Amino acid sequence: MRIGIRAVRSALASWLLVLIIAGYPAMAVVVELVGVESTIITQPYRAIVAMLAVGLICTGFLVPLTGYLRFSLAFFLIFYLFRLVYDSSIGQHPDGPQALVFFIVATLVPMLAIAFLLDHNFSDKRFAKQLLWTAFFTLLGYNFLTSFGFLSVDAGVRASLNALNPISLGHLAATACLVGVYAIVNGPGLFYAIAAASMILLSMPILLASGSRGPLVALMFGIFWLTLSNKKRFAQMVPILLLSAMYVPRENLIFERFAGVLGDFDASVLIRLRLQISALNDMLAAPLTGRHFLDPEFGMGYWPHNFFLEAGMALGFLGLIVSLYLFFSVFVVMLRYLSKDYLLLSAMLVQYLAAAQFSGSIWGADKLLALTAAAFAIGRSRARSSKQRDTASASTEVAT
Repeated sequence: MRIGIRAVRSALASWLLVLIIAGYPAMAVVVELVGVESTIITQPYRAIVAMLAVGLICTGFLVPLTGYLRFSLAFFLIFYLFRLVYDSSIGQHPDGPQALVFFIVATLVPMLAIAFLLDHNFSDKRFAKQLLWTAFFTLLGYNFLTSFGFLSVDAGVRASLNALNPISLGHLAATACLVGVYAIVNGPGLFYAIAAASMILLSMPILLASGSRGPLVALMFGIFWLTLSNKKRFAQMVPILLLSAMYVPRENLIFERFAGVLGDFDASVLIRLRLQISALNDMLAAPLTGRHFLDPEFGMGYWPHNFFLEAGMALGFLGLIVSLYLFFSVFVVMLRYLSKDYLLLSAMLVQYLAAAQFSGSIWGADKLLALTAAAFAIGRSRARSSKQRDTASASTEVAT
């Protein structure tokens, strides 16, 4: 009975991580296909994911949970939760309640489930297959919408969905492309490799059409991690990447927006610089406790678009230091325990950490925080397993 619960829980935990990463974009495509108000589908979806997370945690009453929640991660989340609670109640921030509810339901609860459930038995290859097919059918749905006129993508206008903005759509395409590259390199068979190559061909036009610079940069960091973490893979990937780069069309919105950064700054770059300067000033004005999770003068959507600056703005210097230590620690764990057997998981963590420096908010960083929790949990489990093997080996040597 215990073995059966563990097996089912392990499979569902893997699917939970897939839903955190690619589930919402899939629901955004469903919204377009069905033709209803987005909240009719997306809000129940968020609730279902949260209930799945709570249900999986509750299985710990039947079979002990084997995961691990890193102290630095727990401290940062509690500190940030207090900030949201304070801004929502005492601070009377107009956007505080919305951010607080989203943080608890969509970010915190699923992340806690990932932290408590995952261990060294987590299968990176199973996770890759689940994510590949989820992203593949989501991208097929998007292409169906555009090909048959249900969704129009006008020239010069950034591609998006009603429930998915251009940046989020770009990150979906970047994730799909990264999974495709991983699957081609590590795929078990020809059919798997063909599906992965097809997904790359589906994802790249969407990534370019989204016109989002952050997802493209994040994808490059993820692919660099895949490439540089193994000498043999490096020798295989570099010629492929160079050849592929030659066939990427240069006349598209995303390259035009990059040119805007290199030449005269476009409006979005200037706005983000203003937001980031404001966040830095807020941190300096309230260095001990931070000032607010979001400047109410700017309003929802106008956060600093940088994880560490936002941590300083919301939590002061202590929050900034803890956030820097948190991700320094996770990179140490990745290098020591994940770089070989959990290559996709670590590459995706690199992707979303890079993405968090260009877009998004802390309260909405569900993917980044879930992947961070997964890395810590698996790393701790592998360290313990290795220590137990060493102890058993030493005992055997003494006995003989």
